[in-house]
Amino acid sequence: MATPTPRSITSEDHDWVLAAPFRAHLVHLQAVTGLPWAALAAQAEVSPTLVDHLVFGRRGRRVTRLSPESAARLLAVTSAGLAALSGAWVPTAATAHRLELLVTDGCSVHDLADWCRLTPTALLALPESPRCTRLTELLMSAACLLRPRLSEPDVAAVAA
Repeated sequence: MATPTPRSITSEDHDWVLAAPFRAHLVHLQAVTGLPWAALAAQAEVSPTLVDHLVFGRRGRRVTRLSPESAARLLAVTSAGLAALSGAWVPTAATAHRLELLVTDGCSVHDLADWCRLTPTALLALPESPRCTRLTELLMSAACLLRPRLSEPDVAAVAA
């Protein structure tokens, strides 16, 4: 009996969904909430690269299809759910660590405070606070994701 030849897995081996409705959903969420795409990716627990390519494209081409799992995760993010993040409290340790990394990397405290929708005083108090909002955690995470793309330490320019 002959051994079957292994075959590569190709895109035809997966179910895919059209990306356009999910792109529109993300653009709508950005318009309604003012949150950056990287924060939406983090909230959906999908690859930031996927969301970047979905919204902005890659080499002039936008993503045309998504895995059903990614599509479901993106669709689960709602404007009401995002609004609720400002009232949800989480431990501050990870956010304080990200803040330290960004400031050490040259980010302005004022720009980070604007980005995170905090006052500079509240931002600087994060390391001593036991909790912060999930929204602050999400925005700080997004700032870390976007930081390598910035040419200058002005993080707030990305939010505009």
